[in-house]
Amino acid sequence: MNVFFKQQSFYKPVLINYYLKYFVKNLISNETKLISMNNTHFILTRVNYYNKLNKTFNLKIIPYSGNQGCDTLKNLNNNLRTTSVYSIDFKNTSKNFKNTNLTSICFGDIRTIQSQPTFTKSRNILLNNRNNVILKLDKNRHFNFISDKTLFKNKKNMLVWRGSHNTGYQENRKIFLEKFTNNNLLNITGDFMTIRGQLKYKFIVSLEGNDVATNLKWLMSSNSVCIMRKPTCETWFMEGTLRANYHYILIEDDYSDLIEKLNYYIKNENQCLSIIKNANNYCKQFMDDDIEDKIGYEVFKKYINLCENNIV
Repeated sequence: MNVFFKQQSFYKPVLINYYLKYFVKNLISNETKLISMNNTHFILTRVNYYNKLNKTFNLKIIPYSGNQGCDTLKNLNNNLRTTSVYSIDFKNTSKNFKNTNLTSICFGDIRTIQSQPTFTKSRNILLNNRNNVILKLDKNRHFNFISDKTLFKNKKNMLVWRGSHNTGYQENRKIFLEKFTNNNLLNITGDFMTIRGQLKYKFIVSLEGNDVATNLKWLMSSNSVCIMRKPTCETWFMEGTLRANYHYILIEDDYSDLIEKLNYYIKNENQCLSIIKNANNYCKQFMDDDIEDKIGYEVFKKYINLCENNIV
C-alpha cells in the first residue's frame, strides 16, 4: 500500500506532506522506470477506460484562463499555480513529455463534456464522454484510503452521513437531509463529524456533490457498507464500473427505498460482509504508486500520440 496514505491518520490528508512528496519526487525523472514496466492487460484496460479516444484529432489553441486552456505543455505549466494540487498532479504526469506538445486541460469539478479532447479530473457517466480524458488529479483530497480496525459487527446498527449541501449540484443532498433528519435509524445532519466518528456506524451514505462523492474512496476501503444512488459522474476511481449490491448498496434516486434497504441489510450481516470485501478489493488496484504512475503515463502518451498537432 502507498505509505503516504497510511500517514493520513484519522484520516484527513495532510497537504504539506503532499507538497513535500511532490518536490522530492520531481527531483528525479521516472521516465526510465515507467517505460521499463510491462504493459499488462490490467494496465491497458484501465488506460483505455480513462482515455476512450480511438482516432486522431486536432486541437484548437485556447489561452489558459481560470482553470482551463489549450496550449503547449511549456506554456500551460508556466501559467499553472505552483501550489495547486491540480498543477502538481498534472506536472508529475506531463513531465515525461516534450514541452512543445499541445495539450488541452480543464481543472475542477467537471460534469460538462468538453468540445475537444481535454484532460479532466471528472466526467459525466451518462453522456458520450470520450472528449473528457481522465487523469488522476486532486488525488490528495480524493484518494484517501484508510485502515479501519473496527469490525463491522462492533459498529452501530445505524446509518450516518455528513457533507456539504450548499453549492452547485447539491440539491440532491438538501432533499436527502429534508427527508431523513428525524429517523432514529439515521444520524444525518449538515454538521461536521470526523471520519473516525463516521466509522463507528455500519452504514455510511455516499452522495455526489459538484461531481463525485469525496468520501467514496475512504468509505469503500473501510469496514462499513457504502449506500448510494447509481453514480452519474466518474473520476480516476472509475465509479462507472462499480456494481450495485456488489460493491455498494444501491438506493433509488429519490431515496424512497432507503429505510427498506437499511432494515434488510441490518438483518443480513453476511451480505454486508461480502459487499465490504468486494469494495476493499476494488480499492486495492489504486494503491500501488508505480502502477498508478505507469497508467497515468500511458493515458497521457496515448493522447499525445493521437493529437495530430504533435506529429512532426
